[in-house]
Amino acid sequence: MEKSELMPIQILKKIIIELIETLRYFNRIRIHLLKSKVLLNCEYPHLSNKKPTKVSDIILIEGWALSRKGIREIRIYIDDEFLGNASDEIYRPDLNKLFPDISSSIKAGFSKMVILDNRMKKGVHKLKIIAEDNNKLTATLEGAFEFEVKAKVTPIKPNIHEAIEKPNKKVQKAAVPKETHKRALRILYLVHQFFPKHYYGTERFTLNLAKQMQKRGHYPTVLTYDYGLDLEGFKNLTDEILIRSYSYDEIPVLAIRHVTPTGIYHVFHPEIENAFHKLKLDYDLIHICHPIWLSSIARSGKKANIPILMTLTDSWLLCLRGLLDHDYLLCNGPEEGDRCITHCGYDKRIKSRYKNAKELFNIADEVVVSSKFLKTLFEINGLDRNTRIIQHSVDYANVKRLKNPNQPKLVFGFIGSLQYHKGVHILISAFKRVLHRNLRLKIYGSPSEHQLEYFKMLKSQAQDDARIEFLGSFDIKEMSKIMNNISVIVVPSNYYENYPLVLLISLAYGIPTIVSEIGGMPEIIGDEYNGFLFKMGDSEELANIIERIAENPMILKKLRKNIVSPRRTEEEAMDYENLYNKLLANL
Repeated sequence: MEKSELMPIQILKKIIIELIETLRYFNRIRIHLLKSKVLLNCEYPHLSNKKPTKVSDIILIEGWALSRKGIREIRIYIDDEFLGNASDEIYRPDLNKLFPDISSSIKAGFSKMVILDNRMKKGVHKLKIIAEDNNKLTATLEGAFEFEVKAKVTPIKPNIHEAIEKPNKKVQKAAVPKETHKRALRILYLVHQFFPKHYYGTERFTLNLAKQMQKRGHYPTVLTYDYGLDLEGFKNLTDEILIRSYSYDEIPVLAIRHVTPTGIYHVFHPEIENAFHKLKLDYDLIHICHPIWLSSIARSGKKANIPILMTLTDSWLLCLRGLLDHDYLLCNGPEEGDRCITHCGYDKRIKSRYKNAKELFNIADEVVVSSKFLKTLFEINGLDRNTRIIQHSVDYANVKRLKNPNQPKLVFGFIGSLQYHKGVHILISAFKRVLHRNLRLKIYGSPSEHQLEYFKMLKSQAQDDARIEFLGSFDIKEMSKIMNNISVIVVPSNYYENYPLVLLISLAYGIPTIVSEIGGMPEIIGDEYNGFLFKMGDSEELANIIERIAENPMILKKLRKNIVSPRRTEEEAMDYENLYNKLLANL
């Protein structure tokens, strides 16, 4: 028998051995749980004194703790210094499968984010985790990690000369689309999450586009994914997939979800494709507004010769972590999965994810991005087909500007999700350096379940400064009131931000912005022209800009004069309608 014929048998044998070892491991865990009452596991960093995990800048301690009596608290120590309790009760359906007889296993996860500053010496340090249950029984884990300063990558900067639109520039009127297809179109929009629970940039883009198509006489339907805990209104579509239907702002919406929750690791989910066939929807075109969870439906559309258009609004297709490595340092790409293995600890299966991403990229008949940056990012990572740029827009029906808003104080604002990569900690650090009493910082947004620890850190960071307010999430109808009471919007992102909607909304209100010089934002903001740019992550440079404005507020008047209002949603919709017609004409 040839060696090549033996390989599948060898691989199968290895898989079976690994499976047996895994089952034995969890069996030992079960026995241990019955004996010790409290079970504690640290998933990152790997606590090994022989080969400590290397970390830099930030360490996100993650793991899980179980007790039949329920976990009371999880204490974190580095070099025997108490750093506070971890955020617990993080959703872990995988543990609930392993321990179905323990009700608390569904929320057994914990995390603790620690920013490592320059005071920490390079080298090996001790991490200790203590989990205590409601009977005051404890379990302790101790191990080492190594602190090192990693070389930071050079951020990708596409050629953006003359990208900033100048005021008084003659703008050509948008061309009237040629009616290659006169019939009304049945358009299926796929998006990873949607209103009313989720209302940020991609969701707003999807809603605005669907509403505009409806006004043009088309028939849009939004198909989304709902990963929340609330199952009200859902019914079985298949044994694995649930579904419910509703309407939002007169747009019909179908929401699906797994019976057993799953993560966002995979590009394709065959079980979703199989369930989709049961819906028997009648549509002319598929528009993927975000590829998480629902991309398998594109495979189905391709087989049925349905045109497929995909709009990319971020880098998820390239990277699960938004091109941040496990230490939250910037990364320029997966290198076909190799870098994911060496820098983030993924196993070799991650390489198949990259292949699936490339397959989806090639399935789409047209791929659209909103910035030169995102086009460049995908090109240098091997997804280099002819990608179109269609800039995002603003729905001016929701923009209500006051002629002379009453602003007795200088108010700096942040609007967005409170996650580490959004850089709110950088903004707070910078703001606290500027001691002017006439300043205020208003922070709008809420953390996801997995960022509660980061939110606690932000609150602690800001607690001794009464000028800083956390105002939580808000109804989109309140946006005008919020924007008319803000002097400057700050977007301090420390990752590859593409083309944030809050930036466009700020310009629509004539509000100057301060943004990180990263991603697609320098295509919109010119430094000291219609806003300010600062080096990503540099809180000192950001503080200097805030101080300049505080000492001379008239700077804002100069910036406002140079602001050009973003284009209207109607114009963006016209571009997409042209593209829809072109795709259908090519059938």
